[in-house]
Amino acid sequence: MNNNLPPKCFFNDSRNGQIDILISTLNKIEISFFSLRKDKLSPPWWDFVRYIVINNICIERGIYASHKSINIYKKSKFEQLDYSFKRIFELFLFINTLFKLRFKSISNIYISSRSPSSLFKINKKTLIIGNQKSKNKNLFVSKIILDKLIFFYSQFLICPKIVKNDISKIDEILKKEFKSNLNFKNIMVNKYSLAIASIHIWKFLFLLMPNIKKIGYINDDKQKGLVFLANNKKIKTCEIQHAYMGKSHEAFAYPKLDIIPSTIPKDTFLFFNSNDIVYPSNIINKGIIKKNKIKLSKASCDFDVLLGSSPRKSNETRELLTLINSFNLRVAIKLHPVESLEFFSYEIKNLSNKLTIFSGQEDFKKIAAKSIIYIPISHNSMSIFDAQMEGCYTIIFDPRGRKLTNMTDKIDPFYCYSKNSLVPLINYLLVS
Repeated sequence: MNNNLPPKCFFNDSRNGQIDILISTLNKIEISFFSLRKDKLSPPWWDFVRYIVINNICIERGIYASHKSINIYKKSKFEQLDYSFKRIFELFLFINTLFKLRFKSISNIYISSRSPSSLFKINKKTLIIGNQKSKNKNLFVSKIILDKLIFFYSQFLICPKIVKNDISKIDEILKKEFKSNLNFKNIMVNKYSLAIASIHIWKFLFLLMPNIKKIGYINDDKQKGLVFLANNKKIKTCEIQHAYMGKSHEAFAYPKLDIIPSTIPKDTFLFFNSNDIVYPSNIINKGIIKKNKIKLSKASCDFDVLLGSSPRKSNETRELLTLINSFNLRVAIKLHPVESLEFFSYEIKNLSNKLTIFSGQEDFKKIAAKSIIYIPISHNSMSIFDAQMEGCYTIIFDPRGRKLTNMTDKIDPFYCYSKNSLVPLINYLLVS
């Protein structure tokens, strides 16, 4: 089939993904790091810092965009002022909730920047920590305020000398192994302080909630300290899947360890199993296995091409749209939940007859069901599997010729490594 495809387009790419290569390299050198600690009573700290280390390497290699380059988060002065007032109001609510905690019989905690997942049972005794209060009547704490409080407290902590010495040695190893110019020492010291600050803050919060039995959370790499503390206190910890968790994801690809780190949750609930999970937690499948859907007719679809945007690659979404918008294609963009429609205001105004943009709150599966081809901006997005389930052709597009991850091999996509070949490949799939 590759012989019929446009130049630099392939049905298979047998190379290892760049993320997978980085993971393999880290796994080979990090096993001994998991036993490092300040003293026998302190937490082993490598797992506090390992994700931010490899994630920064990915940014340095151009696999991910830097957080500092996210234009969609830029705010006008009015928006900045409005944001500040909201945070002040949330701070007062936060303090008010702290006073209430001691008099409530809170037994469960659920932490997520998104709406509560159906995988974790919310009851009247559940404290919800999130970015926005939902319609339920549960006691609520702002995650934004809690994270800022932990960050503020971390600025006053001093990294122990023995930890700094170990970090300095790891810094040299990482620079050599990855041929990197990153200042790993500063990265690890700052992340270590954040984790220790988190432990201290949560010790105080547990005093206000002495009846805690279970903690569920969506992982954003800010819960390692909490999980360590909860596991030591025999509080049940449960991570809720929100994306792909297989061996091609740097946050979940651990080496084979003799002892499971105390920073790993006891259970992890899945709604989708990619069958390549090496995360050293007790994996519990909660999802329903679905067979791939086959579209009845391409003619019944509303969109020729669906683009899946990404908050750290919004500019790439715009560039890709520019590349294909002059052709007679019906195009849709599905934004990530944290992206703003305002960022694409020019496209909405000038391409309204050719383009449909769906907000992050729209159901991706319903949109994919009406699309023939899916092009994800982020190559390790969970949406790739959802699009496959809805019968879409998937194109993995990288004009620099890179294969970023082995995760995409699981869905048999079409790989396109040329700007000039993208539209011919789209047309090839539309008529095939």
